[in-house]
Order: sequence, then C-alpha cells, then structure tokens
Amino acid sequence: MTVRIRISQAGACPRRIQLEAWGVPGAPPWEGSERAFAEGNLHEPSILAWAAANLPGGPYALALQQQEVKVTGWLVGHIDALAVNPDDPEEPRCLLEAKCLSHKAFQEFRTKGVQESHPQYYVQVQLYLHGLRCQGYAVDHGYLVARDKETPKTRLWDHHYERIDYDA
Repeated sequence: MTVRIRISQAGACPRRIQLEAWGVPGAPPWEGSERAFAEGNLHEPSILAWAAANLPGGPYALALQQQEVKVTGWLVGHIDALAVNPDDPEEPRCLLEAKCLSHKAFQEFRTKGVQESHPQYYVQVQLYLHGLRCQGYAVDHGYLVARDKETPKTRLWDHHYERIDYDA
C-alpha cells in the first residue's frame, strides 16, 4: 500500500493523519466540511481571476491550475495556480492559493496575518512552494488570497491577501 498524505491536510489532527497513513478507515466526512470544500471550489476561479488582476506586480496570467506537486513521494498536493507573466507564460512569478472564509475568519486573517490567524494555511503555502522548487520552478513567494464569503450584498466581494515568502 502506498501512503499519500495531502498537503492540504496541514494543520489537521496529527492522530487522524497517522491513522490514515496506517490505512485505518475514519468516520465519514462531516457534511459541514464537505459544504465548505464545495463552496471553495465554487469561488476559487473568481478569486484567482481577482488575484491575477489586482495583486502587486500584476496583471498576471494563470497557469498550472490544480497542478500536482510533490515534496516527497508520499507528501503531495495540488496548487490553485501559478501567476505568470502574461507576455511570457513560461516565466512564473508567484504561487496563488485561494481561500473562501467566513466573515470572522476573514477579519482575523486581515487583522492578525496568516501565521497567527491560520497557521495551517501558512504551512500549506510553504509546502506548495517547496514542492514547486523540487520540480524546478523558481518561485520564491506566494500569495494567500481570501474572500469574505459573507460580504454584504451591497458590494461584490471583499478580498484580502498576504505575501508569503519561501522559507526553506
């Protein structure tokens, strides 16, 4: 049996990750978690489009969406996208990781920064950056881009981002 741990599990219960690695079946996913995952999938393309148009150094083109990266043979994940130079799509600029957050989580991210508010997302971005570098992509930073999914209906969407530099 080949053990594969998902990078997106960063910050999950270590005991659960160990049991999964041993092949022990877990309880079915909680419906609330499944709904959050589905909402993220619905919002991801438009969050990435916003990021490509609005992040520093942009506008960018998007490349390698959902590209698999490996840190080791057993630690794998899929990046949301690479932001690339629109005039030279072979020139990667930065990693983009999109999140759709509740208002409370969004405000914590905005006021405290990702390392304090959502350390699991910080670790996730670091692992994706490392995986990209292991595969030969010279990407030295990424952006965690969040959307407040509870933005009042009087505005399109509230977004906030934070640059995360690669830390080997």
